[in-house]
Amino acid sequence: NVSGACDSQLAQRAAQQGAREMKAGDLKHALSYYQDAATACPKNADIELKLGQVYEAMGQRAFAREHYRRAEVLAIQDNPALADRARKALAHLEPQQ
Repeated sequence: NVSGACDSQLAQRAAQQGAREMKAGDLKHALSYYQDAATACPKNADIELKLGQVYEAMGQRAFAREHYRRAEVLAIQDNPALADRARKALAHLEPQQ
């Protein structure tokens, strides 16, 4: 995979399997599939958002924040709604003042 290149078919298949595993409650396998999807398409904001959700469900808040931030940055230009979802997920993780 050339840096920045995207294998969208592979990413889509891996993300679909990740969603199935997440729905089944198998966070470890969901994480693995979403990581495969992110490797196939490293600049996909939706996959970054999903990674954040899996890490949040696993209680790994620092990793969740990292992926939510990345999703927001990647989506800001092309998908403001997704960027907003990432921003809200990030705000949910931040300590309340």
